[in-house]
Amino acid sequence: MTKILKIYKYPFCTIFLLLQTLLLLIIIQLCVRVFSLQSLIKLFSLQRNPPASKQELPVAAKAHLNKIEWAIVTVRREFPFMHLTRCLAQALTARLLLKKRGIKTVLFIGATMRDRKKLEAHAWLSCGTTLMNFGAGNQEYTELIKFY
Repeated sequence: MTKILKIYKYPFCTIFLLLQTLLLLIIIQLCVRVFSLQSLIKLFSLQRNPPASKQELPVAAKAHLNKIEWAIVTVRREFPFMHLTRCLAQALTARLLLKKRGIKTVLFIGATMRDRKKLEAHAWLSCGTTLMNFGAGNQEYTELIKFY
């Protein structure tokens, strides 16, 4: 209960971002668990072909990236049921929130072998040269596909 009360210390725009993030993570996590990757590609209008021209990041883009990454990590940490969200749901949530602010991203999906027995996948975002991993690393994953 004390964690929920701490939210009132933030400005309204930060509270609104946290609530947006929470609702989007819940909805997108359900989609990730229910739909196949092919269905998610159609649902979120992901394109495999790069855009015709690369757009420069707006000046405030870095601040938006940091704020949205902070919001996702905070929601996962503060709400007990949200720590189980998958990286794909986090990446898609960040992608939607950044797209709403006019910031283009690239969604990467990669994989690695764990102990020569288990194939493990991971998703992360890139915006210019900045990577968004939401607290996880992507160095050990081999990039399989990217969406624009």
